[in-house]
Amino acid sequence: MKKLFLFVVAALAVITVSARTVVNDEHHHDSSPVENAEKYTCKRCDGSKIDPLTYPCSKCNGNKKLTSLRDCSNCRGKGTVKDRYGDDVKCSECDGARKIIEETTCPKCGGSGEEQRPCRNCNGTGLVEK
Repeated sequence: MKKLFLFVVAALAVITVSARTVVNDEHHHDSSPVENAEKYTCKRCDGSKIDPLTYPCSKCNGNKKLTSLRDCSNCRGKGTVKDRYGDDVKCSECDGARKIIEETTCPKCGGSGEEQRPCRNCNGTGLVEK
Protein backbone atom coordinates (compact mmCIF):
# COMPACT_ATOMS: atom_id res chain seq x y z
CA MET A 1 0.00 0.00 0.00
CA LYS A 2 2.87 2.33 0.88
CA LYS A 3 4.54 1.61 -2.48
CA LEU A 4 1.31 2.43 -4.32
CA PHE A 5 1.02 5.72 -2.42
CA LEU A 6 4.62 6.66 -3.26
CA PHE A 7 4.07 5.71 -6.90
CA VAL A 8 0.96 7.95 -7.12
CA VAL A 9 2.77 10.87 -5.47
CA ALA A 10 5.72 10.46 -7.87
CA ALA A 11 3.38 10.26 -10.88
CA LEU A 12 1.55 13.42 -9.78
CA ALA A 13 4.87 15.23 -9.39
CA VAL A 14 5.92 14.23 -12.92
CA ILE A 15 2.54 15.31 -14.33
CA THR A 16 2.72 18.65 -12.50
CA VAL A 17 6.25 19.38 -13.75
CA SER A 18 5.27 18.35 -17.29
CA ALA A 19 2.17 20.55 -17.20
CA ARG A 20 4.18 23.54 -16.01
CA THR A 21 6.71 23.00 -18.78
CA VAL A 22 3.94 22.83 -21.39
CA VAL A 23 2.27 25.96 -20.02
CA ASN A 24 5.58 27.84 -19.92
CA ASP A 25 6.46 26.70 -23.44
CA GLU A 26 3.05 27.82 -24.70
CA HIS A 27 3.44 31.14 -22.92
CA HIS A 28 6.83 31.86 -24.42
CA HIS A 29 5.97 30.46 -27.84
CA ASP A 30 2.32 31.41 -28.08
CA SER A 31 2.72 32.72 -31.60
CA SER A 32 4.20 31.51 -34.84
CA PRO A 33 7.32 33.30 -36.14
CA VAL A 34 7.01 35.75 -39.02
CA GLU A 35 9.59 37.46 -41.23
CA ASN A 36 10.89 39.68 -38.44
CA ALA A 37 12.51 37.44 -35.80
CA GLU A 38 11.44 39.89 -33.08
CA LYS A 39 7.69 39.53 -33.71
CA TYR A 40 5.20 36.69 -33.91
CA THR A 41 1.68 36.37 -35.29
CA CYS A 42 -0.83 37.29 -32.59
CA LYS A 43 -2.62 34.17 -31.30
CA ARG A 44 -5.64 36.10 -30.02
CA CYS A 45 -6.68 37.40 -33.45
CA ASP A 46 -4.62 34.91 -35.49
CA GLY A 47 -3.11 37.85 -37.36
CA SER A 48 -6.47 39.23 -38.53
CA LYS A 49 -5.97 42.42 -36.45
CA ILE A 50 -9.62 42.24 -35.28
CA ASP A 51 -10.66 41.32 -31.73
CA PRO A 52 -12.34 37.90 -31.82
CA LEU A 53 -14.83 38.94 -29.12
CA THR A 54 -18.06 40.54 -30.28
CA TYR A 55 -19.29 43.90 -29.05
CA PRO A 56 -22.71 45.46 -29.58
CA CYS A 57 -22.61 48.26 -32.14
CA SER A 58 -22.15 51.63 -30.44
CA LYS A 59 -24.49 53.38 -32.88
CA CYS A 60 -27.53 51.03 -32.86
CA ASN A 61 -26.78 49.30 -29.51
CA GLY A 62 -26.96 45.92 -31.23
CA ASN A 63 -30.49 46.52 -32.53
CA LYS A 64 -29.30 46.29 -36.18
CA LYS A 65 -31.57 49.16 -37.22
CA LEU A 66 -31.83 52.87 -36.49
CA THR A 67 -35.22 54.37 -35.78
CA SER A 68 -36.06 57.94 -36.69
CA LEU A 69 -39.12 60.09 -37.13
CA ARG A 70 -39.86 61.98 -40.32
CA ASP A 71 -42.75 64.17 -41.41
CA CYS A 72 -45.54 62.21 -43.05
CA SER A 73 -45.30 62.68 -46.81
CA ASN A 74 -49.04 62.15 -47.29
CA CYS A 75 -50.22 65.01 -45.05
CA ARG A 76 -46.88 66.88 -45.03
CA GLY A 77 -46.76 66.80 -41.24
CA LYS A 78 -50.22 68.31 -40.65
CA GLY A 79 -51.97 65.14 -39.46
CA THR A 80 -54.99 65.80 -41.66
CA VAL A 81 -55.78 65.62 -45.37
CA LYS A 82 -58.72 66.84 -47.44
CA ASP A 83 -61.29 64.28 -48.43
CA ARG A 84 -63.07 64.39 -51.78
CA TYR A 85 -65.55 66.91 -50.37
CA GLY A 86 -62.81 69.27 -49.16
CA ASP A 87 -63.22 68.45 -45.49
CA ASP A 88 -60.23 67.82 -43.21
CA VAL A 89 -59.96 64.17 -42.15
CA LYS A 90 -57.32 62.33 -40.18
CA CYS A 91 -54.45 61.20 -42.36
CA SER A 92 -54.60 57.46 -42.90
CA GLU A 93 -50.85 57.20 -43.51
CA CYS A 94 -49.69 58.53 -40.11
CA ASP A 95 -53.04 58.11 -38.33
CA GLY A 96 -52.98 61.80 -37.48
CA ALA A 97 -49.63 61.61 -35.65
CA ARG A 98 -47.92 63.86 -38.25
CA LYS A 99 -44.79 61.73 -38.15
CA ILE A 100 -43.80 58.38 -39.60
CA ILE A 101 -41.45 56.02 -37.80
CA GLU A 102 -38.71 55.05 -40.20
CA GLU A 103 -36.29 52.18 -39.64
CA THR A 104 -33.04 51.99 -41.57
CA THR A 105 -30.19 49.50 -41.46
CA CYS A 106 -27.42 50.76 -39.21
CA PRO A 107 -24.62 52.09 -41.42
CA LYS A 108 -21.91 51.50 -38.80
CA CYS A 109 -22.42 47.74 -38.37
CA GLY A 110 -24.17 47.07 -41.67
CA GLY A 111 -27.10 45.50 -39.85
CA SER A 112 -25.06 42.86 -38.03
CA GLY A 113 -25.58 44.50 -34.63
CA GLU A 114 -21.91 43.90 -33.81
CA GLU A 115 -18.96 46.22 -33.90
CA GLN A 116 -15.50 45.05 -34.88
CA ARG A 117 -12.69 46.43 -32.78
CA PRO A 118 -8.91 46.19 -33.10
CA CYS A 119 -7.37 43.25 -31.25
CA ARG A 120 -6.42 44.24 -27.69
CA ASN A 121 -3.47 41.88 -27.60
CA CYS A 122 -1.60 43.22 -30.64
CA ASN A 123 -3.29 46.67 -30.84
CA GLY A 124 -4.59 45.87 -34.30
CA THR A 125 -1.18 45.12 -35.83
CA GLY A 126 -1.55 41.34 -36.08
CA LEU A 127 1.91 40.92 -34.51
CA VAL A 128 3.19 40.62 -30.96
CA GLU A 129 6.68 41.09 -29.51
CA LYS A 130 8.82 38.03 -28.98
